[in-house]
Amino acid sequence: MPTIGDLIAKWANGRNALLRGEVEELRLKLNRIEAAASRLDTLSAPTMGLDPNIFRNSGGFSVLPHNHASIGHGETHTYTSIPANTWTAMPIEPGWVHTYSQGYQIDTTNGRVYVTGVPHDTVLDILVWFECGSAAGGEIGVKWLADDGSQRVQTHTVTAKCTSVFVHHRRKTKIEHAYYSAQIYHNKAGGLTTGTYACMDVLQGR
Repeated sequence: MPTIGDLIAKWANGRNALLRGEVEELRLKLNRIEAAASRLDTLSAPTMGLDPNIFRNSGGFSVLPHNHASIGHGETHTYTSIPANTWTAMPIEPGWVHTYSQGYQIDTTNGRVYVTGVPHDTVLDILVWFECGSAAGGEIGVKWLADDGSQRVQTHTVTAKCTSVFVHHRRKTKIEHAYYSAQIYHNKAGGLTTGTYACMDVLQGR
């Protein structure tokens, strides 16, 4: 099979006119080169670095580690101090198994997870969970909040078969740096009991 160089040399030397099949082959090869160059150009930054898009979760890059953080409290925390009939910042237990950070900064004092990402491109999966561990009766709720005023709320009446409530939210980052927090609510007359825990997970989707 003649190379592009062979075909161009044949045409330039004027020995013979290119055959129709040779012209079509040359066209297809040049199109492939142009397409490949275009793809490389999208991944090359003017600073000679790499554009963040090269690390999108696709193909061979699907095994790259993702940023992840979680904050919350287990039943060993003083859950009895969580008041009824008001939205309360979710208590944070620094030593609990669900309070950790892998890439994202956490603030256990203020109950925040700080995230970074490419604006309008990085996707985050957020889960806020509250398990009241109490008998049937009363209402519980969770609220996810962002520093830009965005929020998601879910409430649920506690039954014998369901003593938990959660909010799941998928979101694109609007700015490069932001932070999220969570609140919990209950109106149980007898207060919360053993088995109460809550957490907020933030995972970079891509």
